Amino acid sequence: MVVISGMPDVVSWGLDRRAGVGVSILALVVLGIVWFFIRQRLLVKGRGAFICGLRTCGGDKPGPWMLGMARYVPGRFEWYRVLDPRLAPTIVLDRGPLSFVEHHHPTRDDAMPFSVDGEIVTVTTGRPRRAATVQLVVNHQTLTGFVSWAESAPPGGTDYEQQQWLL
Repeated sequence: MVVISGMPDVVSWGLDRRAGVGVSILALVVLGIVWFFIRQRLLVKGRGAFICGLRTCGGDKPGPWMLGMARYVPGRFEWYRVLDPRLAPTIVLDRGPLSFVEHHHPTRDDAMPFSVDGEIVTVTTGRPRRAATVQLVVNHQTLTGFVSWAESAPPGGTDYEQQQWLL
């Protein structure tokens, strides 16, 4: 066997390349997990964040239940899907047009994919089509806070700051 100096060994180069790909995939997985925890921490950092299931009900049949985290921000209700890598909310509901339709304990008809000790709240959102009616599933303490937040909107709506009514 003749060995030429300076030429890479084809077999070891292939192994090094596969090892590099494996390390890269592992690094991406670890970065994804770290980002998931950082994102959750950033979302929970603000006041008023809570775990909340959500589905849209504006069509012929209700959409699927999605597990997420919600929080109150001035004039809005922001809902974030749990496994979404974005920092932007998945659904934003303005506080002004929200109105409660009803609330009840989960039943078989609600087809919940996760176990919840709470209540299902149905609200109209003032939005068109599928997002016109939304159902939220929250625990009892969160339900009280959500109802209080939604019903305590200032007179004249929640956009008074944008309209510069306060000087």
